[in-house]
Amino acid sequence: MMNISNARGLALLLSASLLTTGCVSNKYQAASALGAEPQRMDFDLGGTPVQSRLDTIIIYQGQGSWKKAAYWDEFLLTFTNTSTETVTFDAASLVDYSGVLVPAGTDPWQLEKASRAQRDRYTEAGVNFALNTLGYAVLTYGAAGAGMLVGAAVTSTWGGLATGAMIGIAAVPVTAIAIYANNQKHRHQIEGEFSRRRLALPLALAPGESRRGSLFFPMTVGPRSLRLEWTEGAARKTSDLPLPMLAGMHLKAPPVPAAKSAGH
Repeated sequence: MMNISNARGLALLLSASLLTTGCVSNKYQAASALGAEPQRMDFDLGGTPVQSRLDTIIIYQGQGSWKKAAYWDEFLLTFTNTSTETVTFDAASLVDYSGVLVPAGTDPWQLEKASRAQRDRYTEAGVNFALNTLGYAVLTYGAAGAGMLVGAAVTSTWGGLATGAMIGIAAVPVTAIAIYANNQKHRHQIEGEFSRRRLALPLALAPGESRRGSLFFPMTVGPRSLRLEWTEGAARKTSDLPLPMLAGMHLKAPPVPAAKSAGH
């Protein structure tokens, strides 16, 4: 059995270890490249009476990431109402490769849970899921530059959310409380930035008005389209905006066949 002296020594060692690693859970850490510009796409998605443009997508640890381990897909869009009536968006969803609707999220922590549920669903269906790929098809549209993560290898596993060592609050009360407070501070910062970037629905656009912001989705394999539900006057309508350039999103690239030697 561990004596009191040894227990105190272990607690102090654990405390020192946590302090030197920043005392912030990986779940609440900002990306090291915070503020880096995302790769521009500027895909015109069309649509009437609201014109839609996909400015960029920020994926897990991709260019423009602002959270270190963001288990969601951020679609930065610009909407312009070209009609003479106010248009109000009520809902937005991605239609994945199999036709399943994936609604936009409103809470970062619920989005992370939804991404795990998506991962399990895709795995059970035999999909070769990848965390941070956009796929090769995006190149054919000419807007993605060389900096885009195209066909990138998976760099992290789903076990990547570190929980840290468990230390009894009675053993090291000051350190435990400091860690908790620091995590809560960073958690609130993540929530604040998420809310600042997100286009909250319902979103009303007056005639001629443009709005730019992000819609956040659970990680979605090969989204076929962006589905928008909206009202114009008294009429309720639905628009499906095709996303063929994202056919390889969150899919591991197939292996490249080895070149045959001459004479074979």
